[in-house]
Amino acid sequence: MPEIKIDHKVYNLFLSENIENSVYKQVFCEKLFTAEECDKIISVFKNGRQCTSQEVSRNESGYTTPDMTNSKIHPFENSSENKWITDRVSKVIKKVNLKYFKYNISYLSSLQIIEYKEGCDFKWHSDIIPNAYRTARLSISLFLSEATDYEGGKLLFMPSDSELSKITQSRGTLMIFSSTQAHSVEMVKKGTRYSMVGFVYGKPFS
Repeated sequence: MPEIKIDHKVYNLFLSENIENSVYKQVFCEKLFTAEECDKIISVFKNGRQCTSQEVSRNESGYTTPDMTNSKIHPFENSSENKWITDRVSKVIKKVNLKYFKYNISYLSSLQIIEYKEGCDFKWHSDIIPNAYRTARLSISLFLSEATDYEGGKLLFMPSDSELSKITQSRGTLMIFSSTQAHSVEMVKKGTRYSMVGFVYGKPFS
């Protein structure tokens, strides 16, 4: 199991000193996937069915609307060939949740691979999709591209006017955060950015 790292600069924007008791945190697991493994995950997107935000419905795989993003989205199949990916991510989520969030979680939803080409972005939003039985409790983002592969495309958290809210996006790093946190992806100015996202569901917030 790789070491779990927290970026304290981000926390200082939102929190009191008691980091572990706050929901406004981002937890980083660096080098969870190698460069070769990231390439393999990206190939799933390139060889599979791709869709626009207009075609992604509001369901357990997450939701979006046409005005939220102009990126290409690939619903990630939970097949036996991809099980090594979901197994690795799930193990880290369980460990992180026990230590830092302590949410009552039940399962990881189907993952999505998102392709941001030049001019693509994702508007400000949170990932909460509440109903009477379940809601997204944790959100994940796996950075699949080298930071040098594109310009712009930073994952941002409130407050948006601070440089400290721009996360260092090293390839193969998994970030886990509360689904209540507002976030966005700024417009890609050059190149292509790939990421894999997903949601961890549990009982609704009381």
